This record gives sequence, structure tokens and C-alpha cells, in this order.
Amino acid sequence: MSIIVNGTEISLSLLCKDRVVFSKYFEYLPDEVVNNLEIVAKFCINNRKDFPQSYDKAVFIIDLLKDQKKEERVLKWKGNSCYMDSVLQCLLAVPSNLNEHILTINLTNDENSIERCDQDPNKDLEIRKEIQKELNKITTYMRGGETDENNKTVDTFRKIIKKCNSVSQRFWSCRQQDSGDFLSWLLNRFPTQGGLMREQSWHTNNSVNQISLPIVESIDRILPLPSQVWKTSYNELLASYKDKQGKIRIEDLLTVHDQGTIMEDEDGEGVIKGAEDIKYKRVIKQETLVSVNGSLIFNIFRGGKDTFRNIEEKLYYPITPTEIIKFPSYSLGLKGNGEKFKKFMEKPHVLGEKVFRFSGVVIHDGNLSGGHYTCYYRNKETWYFYNDLIGEIKQIGNYEDMSKSRNNIETHGTLYFYDEVKEDNNCIIS
Repeated sequence: MSIIVNGTEISLSLLCKDRVVFSKYFEYLPDEVVNNLEIVAKFCINNRKDFPQSYDKAVFIIDLLKDQKKEERVLKWKGNSCYMDSVLQCLLAVPSNLNEHILTINLTNDENSIERCDQDPNKDLEIRKEIQKELNKITTYMRGGETDENNKTVDTFRKIIKKCNSVSQRFWSCRQQDSGDFLSWLLNRFPTQGGLMREQSWHTNNSVNQISLPIVESIDRILPLPSQVWKTSYNELLASYKDKQGKIRIEDLLTVHDQGTIMEDEDGEGVIKGAEDIKYKRVIKQETLVSVNGSLIFNIFRGGKDTFRNIEEKLYYPITPTEIIKFPSYSLGLKGNGEKFKKFMEKPHVLGEKVFRFSGVVIHDGNLSGGHYTCYYRNKETWYFYNDLIGEIKQIGNYEDMSKSRNNIETHGTLYFYDEVKEDNNCIIS
């Protein structure tokens, strides 16, 4: 067997003996060889006894070519599905700690940390297994594997979650929904809530591009943390992370542009003194969803109420997600409300740190009652933009390119995804 290279017939046997074919094949080989590389590699594999020195590299090339041929597919818009499509794209398109846990965990009917789809444990388990199975099909479709036509939209997924109607907030319908609400609901179908869920509120001034100091204390729903000290120069949101071993990681995840002057009105409530000494008061909520060890998700609800005009409006205060963050590991060790516990909480013992990397963000354009969801997500070192109305993925570039893109992640981001990575000799490995 042979192929034609620059008008000359070259046998596959000769190519299998040439190590250059398998070491520098993309840089130096003629197009005729590159275009027929799969034929050459398969010939070397089938004649392994004659070309043992080329076998391993030939197998590597076959695997590489398979990966290159995989088509990255996306869900298509169907009846206001953009909030769901964008969340699933960020959650499932690229392997992560969280999605591998959701897709592979062995579900049982004795799990206490989940919200059930039915009071009957057996029926509940059956429905949740159907949800997990469909998520696996959607994931296979997104990652270019073999699947059927039904996975091009969320139609089948909606039919399944309708069986969980008692707690589904009508996510199975075609009405517009909040992406954060949907993600919270989805995670609660699985035993993933092994950490903290915190809620913080702020009062802001009149400018939609500014945010004030946090003047309403955080609500910790699970574990008492040391009181946070709000300082005039404070410009960070604090988030807490608790894994199965009982460790808390605290770091500044999201940076806030802090402008405005805190005042008190006649009722003693915090307000903001804005332009021309006009007082404004809006309340914004930020909810932190902590799922499994190795994953963090931040949900920003961009609706605020102007109490003076008594209207709800969308706020575009800028939030800059850090690309790489490091969480100190705190040992809790003690429990209760005794003196030892209080003393320990005043100065907890730092064990080390964990590294997390920004991996995706869901974007919302439009007003509070409508609009459209899209998302950015990272695959290895490259960021991509996904819009289910167009039904395709656009390559953006690196983190800086994505940060400067048209759909501003600072002013329109609603869900921020972080995935744990390993750190080796100051080199981040995702």
C-alpha cells in the first residue's frame, strides 16, 4: 500500500519506519501525509510485528484524530429554554468535579440531604434516576458522542422533570425562569449540598454601575462563623466553603467596585447618599451555592427594589470574578457555643489552601421579567461563547479576551462557576 506525496508514490511501510511521521507530523510533513495520517497509523498498527517502534505513537495519533473529529454540539432554543440551556452548557459541556459527581453518583432512596420528587421513596428514586440518565445523554451529545435526535433540545428533559412537579417551579413549562433558581433546584435532586449556603444583602446608591458597602450582615444558614468586620475600605465579598471533612475555606471570590457614602435615614436604616445629595436605597441579594468538594457556584440576583419609587428594576453593578482564587483551609475541630469554641472561632487554625479556577459564567440581557440568557465557558485554556438562539459556539480566546467581550461578564453575570484545580510548583493544572 502507498500514498502519493509531491507526485511520488511512497509506501506505507516506509512511512511506518520513519519516526518523523509520528514526532513532527503537523509541523514538517507534506499535506498529503497529514491528510492520510489515519491510514498510515492504522497500517502501522495492523502490522505491529513489522513496525514495533511505531506502534505506540500510531495508537496515540489515532486517539488524537478521534478527539479532533468529535463535533462539539449545543442545545437549541425551544420555548424560553435559554436559562436552562445556558446553565446546562456551563455545568456539563466540560468535565468537572461537580458534573462528574452528578453524572456518576449511585443514587439511593435513603439520602437525607436532597429534596425529593415524591413522598414515596421508591418513586422518588425512580424519577431522580431518570433525571440523571437524561443528563448523561445531554452530556454525551454536548461532548460529541453518539446520541439520538431527542437530545438536541431540552424537550425530553422537561417531560422528565414534570414528574417532579411538586418542587419543580414549573421548570418543565415554556415560561421564562431564573437561571439560579433552576440550578439550585437541579443540584437539590442529588446529594451534593455538602457545604454552606450564604445570603448577603447590600444597599446601593443611584448609579446602576456602583455598589455600596455591605451594611446588612450575612446570614449563615448552617454554621456560625466569626462576625465579619465591615470597613470603609472593604471592597470584597466573603464566601465560605465547607467540605465533607469539616474544613472551611474563606477567600474573596468576587471584587466589587465600592463607591458611595453610607448614611442613616430618619428611621436609622442604612441609605446611600448619591448625586446632588439625593438618598437612594436598593436591596440586592447575592446567594452562594456550595455543592460538592471541589466546586463553587455564585448566584447573583440582579434585581433591586428602589424603596423611594417602590419599583423593581435590574441593577448592573460590576462584579469582577477572579480567574484564580485560593481558599485557606480552616480546621473547625470544635463544635458548640462554649468558651473554647468561641475562642477557636476568633482565631481558627489555618491548615493550607485550595486553588479554584473560574470556569464559566451565565449572562442575562434584558429586564427582570424577560430577556435572554447566554453563557461563557472555559475548555482547557480557551473560552467560548454560547447562544442557544443561534445554536452554535463561538471561540473567544483567553481569559482577558473573554473579560473584554461584548456581553460584559461584570455587569450582566448571574452565575459564576469555579472548579478546583491542582497546583504543582506554582503551575496551575486544570
